[in-house]
Amino acid sequence: MPNSPIEIIADSTRQGLGIGRIFEVNMAQFTDKDDFIPILKRHWRQYPPLYLYYVQTQHRPQKVQVVIEFLLEKSGQG
Repeated sequence: MPNSPIEIIADSTRQGLGIGRIFEVNMAQFTDKDDFIPILKRHWRQYPPLYLYYVQTQHRPQKVQVVIEFLLEKSGQG
């Protein structure tokens, strides 16, 4: 059973209920991604990269530090 909005859209598209709008980065995670046929490619939007910033400080809450370390690790910079 789908448990996220992306999975719900993909599952509905698989069932032929309509056309799904799914970002390429999300589509790449599906094992059946080759079953999805892209349409209207010349109208696809190009999104700028996302940048996150934080201030270097000694008194950073642990929760914030954990998120920063996680994002750095996932981006290959940690």
